[in-house]
Amino acid sequence: MVGRIITVREVQMIDSLTTAASGGVLGLFGSLLSKGMGLIDGWQMRKSQAQIFAHEIRLLELQQQYQQWHQQMQLQSQTVQASYRHDTSTGKADRWVINLLRLVRPCLTVGLILCVMVLASADQLYYQSIADALLFCCTTAITWWFGDRAMVNNSKQ
Repeated sequence: MVGRIITVREVQMIDSLTTAASGGVLGLFGSLLSKGMGLIDGWQMRKSQAQIFAHEIRLLELQQQYQQWHQQMQLQSQTVQASYRHDTSTGKADRWVINLLRLVRPCLTVGLILCVMVLASADQLYYQSIADALLFCCTTAITWWFGDRAMVNNSKQ
């Protein structure tokens, strides 16, 4: 068989087999390529969905923080309003009692200022913490009480 001559029919058969085989290989390659592209698309879609979900979770967290803040502000507003109602309510008392009640803030303010002045002039070290506490009370009382009046006066205008 060493010197055998291939016939035209055999050449055509080999040509047909190689054409079929190369078409099959190319078709398999195309199928694998399509599957690979589908996997990449799926991965990108999952990644995109994960980003969307992370964004939605962040939005829900921010919404929860806002709702907590809003509730705190409402509670604070209700507390301030209750404080105003208490300060302005006089009930059915005599006029001298009402006037005496209105002297509480000024007397406490003057008393705190005097305490701070006396303790600030002292040189002893153990008075420092007491002086700091009184200074805090004094500044809180003055800014709250007189600021309270400023807000009430501004709301009446």
